[in-house]
Amino acid sequence: MMKKKRNKKYNPSVKFQQLSKAVSPRYKIAFIQGASRYVIPIYDNKIIDKWSQTEARMLAEVRYKWSVCVGALCRDHNKKLYIKSQEFSIDIECLSHEIESILKSQQDELFESVNKNQFLTGFWIASPIPNYEFTEDELWLVANYRNVANELMTQYEYERSKQDEQI
Repeated sequence: MMKKKRNKKYNPSVKFQQLSKAVSPRYKIAFIQGASRYVIPIYDNKIIDKWSQTEARMLAEVRYKWSVCVGALCRDHNKKLYIKSQEFSIDIECLSHEIESILKSQQDELFESVNKNQFLTGFWIASPIPNYEFTEDELWLVANYRNVANELMTQYEYERSKQDEQI
C-alpha cells in the first residue's frame, strides 16, 4: 500500500523570511548623528528616500547575522575630513533595531582611539550579509549624508570660535 503524500501547509511567515533572505543582500541600513539623528536607507549602494512597506518589514522583522562598520567622522586643522572605522560581524541573528545596542562597546572603543579635537560625529552602516567587507565609498556615502559635517564643529573649532568671540 502506497502512503499518501502529506500536503504541507503554506506558511506565509516562513515564505516571507525565505524571500527576505534572498533579496536582502542588496540592502543596507545606516545611522549618523548630525543636528538630528538620521537613519539612512540604502539600496544597491545608493541612498533612497525611504523603503517601501515590504522593504522596511523585511529589514525590521527578519533576523540576520549582520556585518557592521562603525565609523568616526573627523576633520583635521586643515578642514580635511577623514574617517576612522572598525568592521565586525554580529555572530548571532538579530533584528535591525537591535544593532545599535549590540555595537555600543565597539563604538566606545573606536571613539576612545580618535583625536578628540578632530572628532565630529559617529556613524554606523550594517549589511545583512555575514562577513561583508565595506568599501570606502560606502562609508563616505554615509559620512556625506545631508552634509552633516557642515552642521557640526570639532572641539578645536568650537574653542577657536569662543576665542574669536572674546576678542
